[in-house]
Amino acid sequence: MPEAPVSAARELRRHLMVMVLGVVAVHAVALALYYALDVEQRPAAFRRVFTGVWTVATLPVVLIGLSRVRAARLRARHARRQQQGR
Repeated sequence: MPEAPVSAARELRRHLMVMVLGVVAVHAVALALYYALDVEQRPAAFRRVFTGVWTVATLPVVLIGLSRVRAARLRARHARRQQQGR
């Protein structure tokens, strides 16, 4: 019977790692563009827009990742309660 918590923990870790790797990928692309476009030498308005686009690109990765982590936690909680007979 202890297999359910182990698989739930594995699922949570997997979703968390996918989210973290997604954020790392978005940041790697943004940093590559930052240096390729020489953003540091651009006008302040360009830097603000670049930063805004970077933030908006990161947002869906985090929101989707967190919703998947939450869904996995709720599934694990529901499975535990069913095992306990509630």
